[in-house]
Amino acid sequence: MQIIPAILQKSFYEIEKEISQIVDVAKFVQVDFCDGVFVLSKTWPYAGVDTDIYKSILNQEAGMPYWEEVDFEFDLMIANPEEKLDDFISLGPKRIVFHLASLSNPKEFFRSIDPYVKENIEFGVAITIDDDLKKLKEIINEISFVQCMGIEKVGLQGQPFEPLSVALVKSVHDLYPDILISVDGAVDKENILRLRDAGASRFCVGSAIFSENEDPCEQYREFFDIIKR
Repeated sequence: MQIIPAILQKSFYEIEKEISQIVDVAKFVQVDFCDGVFVLSKTWPYAGVDTDIYKSILNQEAGMPYWEEVDFEFDLMIANPEEKLDDFISLGPKRIVFHLASLSNPKEFFRSIDPYVKENIEFGVAITIDDDLKKLKEIINEISFVQCMGIEKVGLQGQPFEPLSVALVKSVHDLYPDILISVDGAVDKENILRLRDAGASRFCVGSAIFSENEDPCEQYREFFDIIKR
C-alpha cells in the first residue's frame, strides 16, 4: 500500500514548495503535467512559467526538486504524449502514467519503448469510467499498473469524487487480478478504504494532503494509518 502526494501546479517553485512540505514522509510524489489541449488546465511547463528551468533540466544542468530524496511519478495529461516521451524521461522519473485516451495506438507505442528504458521506468495507463476496458487487453502485458481516475474531468484538482470509480477499480481487478491498481483524483479519508477493498493499492492524494491550514506531513500519516487498518 502506498500514499503518493499529487502535485498539480503552474510553476516549478510551487512544485518545489509542495514537495518541501512532504519530503520528510513521502518516498514518491506524483507531478501532473497538463497542456491545455488534452485537458483544459495548464501546469508547468505548459503554463509558460519557469520554462527556463525546464530547459535546464532537459539539458542535465539542473534537477527536479528534491530529486535526491524523493522519486517521481509523472502523470501526462497531454496530447500526443508519444512525441514527448524522451523529454519526460530526461526529467528522471521512476514511473510515467499515460492516459489511454491520449494514445493513438497504445499497443504499438508501448512495444516500441526501448527495453532498457522499461527496465528502469514503470509505465502505466490511466483510465476513466468512460473508457472501454476491452482496450486494456492488448496492452496489459506491456504495462506495470493501471491508474483509475476518481474524478469525472481529468486535469482539475478539487473535484468531487466519482462514486462509479469504485466499480471501475473492481472491474479492473476482476479482469486482471495481478495488475497493480492506483487511484488518482478526489481520494479522501472517506472513500480510500472502499477503493482499497475494491482492489487498489496505490493512492494519489492531492487536495486532501495539501489542504489549507493543515500539516501535509500529518495528513499523509493519517492516510497511511487508514489504509493499514
